Amino acid sequence: MKNFLSFLNLNFLLNDDSLKNWRIIIFVSLLALIMIYSGHSAENKIFKIAKLNENINELKNEFIDKRSELIQLKMESKISLKLSHLDLEPANKPPIKIVYEN
Repeated sequence: MKNFLSFLNLNFLLNDDSLKNWRIIIFVSLLALIMIYSGHSAENKIFKIAKLNENINELKNEFIDKRSELIQLKMESKISLKLSHLDLEPANKPPIKIVYEN
């Protein structure tokens, strides 16, 4: 009972040999602070990764939209429709190859 009361009165921190107790308390406190910091750091990284994954998904969707739009624009019917006001039409004959020799 006497030991317990001396513990509650914090006599172990005020004795002559209390230096080793203070060292342990400071060491454990530093470890606790490092652990808290690393936990917060890990949470921040998780949130950052989640945000980057969301951005990746948005960019993938945008890429798919632009690719389908490009495919639609490259269709021959769309090109001929856009060039119809210039009186340009698809050729009826295939192109011929011109060979020039010196």
